Amino acid sequence: MELGAFSRDVVCVLGLPFDVIGLQGAVAMVREAVNSRRPLFVSTPNLNFAIMARSDAAFRNSVLAGELSLADGIPIVWIARSLGLPLVERVPGAGLFEALHRTDGPPTKVYFFGGDEGVAEAACRRVNSRAGGLRCVGFQSPGFVSLDEMSQPANLAHINAASPDFLVVSLGAKKGQAWIERNRGALDVPVISHLGAVVNFAAGTIRRAPAALQRSGLEWLWRVKEEPKLWRRYASDAAAFTRILVSEVVPLWMRRFDSRMTAAPAPTIGWKTRAERCLGGNLWNLQRTSRRRDALGLCDDCGLTHTADHDRLVLCRASGCTCNRHVHATASASAKSRRASPSLRSVQAPGA
Repeated sequence: MELGAFSRDVVCVLGLPFDVIGLQGAVAMVREAVNSRRPLFVSTPNLNFAIMARSDAAFRNSVLAGELSLADGIPIVWIARSLGLPLVERVPGAGLFEALHRTDGPPTKVYFFGGDEGVAEAACRRVNSRAGGLRCVGFQSPGFVSLDEMSQPANLAHINAASPDFLVVSLGAKKGQAWIERNRGALDVPVISHLGAVVNFAAGTIRRAPAALQRSGLEWLWRVKEEPKLWRRYASDAAAFTRILVSEVVPLWMRRFDSRMTAAPAPTIGWKTRAERCLGGNLWNLQRTSRRRDALGLCDDCGLTHTADHDRLVLCRASGCTCNRHVHATASASAKSRRASPSLRSVQAPGA
């Protein structure tokens, strides 16, 4: 998969890019894309997305290939803020959908694809029963069939015939992202997004958590109450999150603290460079070994210690350092040999 430079402000957290944008900015982007008929593939990664992306390159690439990536998980925001990354706020897919419903002006035409039998139809009727910024123009519930079966020309033709502005897909994260990547070139729909539970919220079959729980990061407790089957996924994600904190995030916190204590300029982590920063790919496979735990070294130019983990790179911004326009793609003991590999070479930062 060939990916060029990001053309927008993103930060990289746990191997995935996140746009530095708030809810109102996201709404404005969706409305602009609708008005101009500009393609906008919106991904809403949460912690579960980030964990699955570590072992599924195609799934990870589907997020990297999109035009807008919103932080749907509060742990993502917590990690970003603790590392000094300017992630504005959590922007859940359900919050984006509701905000669009509250907007003034000509309504955005929405189409629901997926969900359990009858849920998409109920969501469509319920949306149209309320005055607001959304109007449902169609729905499909393909059922639990293969990607090939739900990608038939008849399925796509039904969507295009309705002429929607916003296609809401609900097929499960991996299948939904894969379906969008596979079919968006054949769909005459400007805005497409996999918004898992949104179809259930819109239909009223599942209630969304109260605002207080959403803000506190405890929405998952409400989701388990509403959908008890989710407890296994949340338990698995919690275990993986703990391992990530201990092995990857805490070392970065320590590096930032050490930089402050020694009065050395702290490295800026995760600023926009090229998509390769968030790819993982060869860098992930190479540094899964013990070498990734020794991915510390000194910049030959400024003497600062730079970190290059499998899912994030450090951009040197040290005053007077001539390397401050480049990302240190690797800084371990075997850095010289790894720099010889084109997939691991340093990439230019913006303006380089």
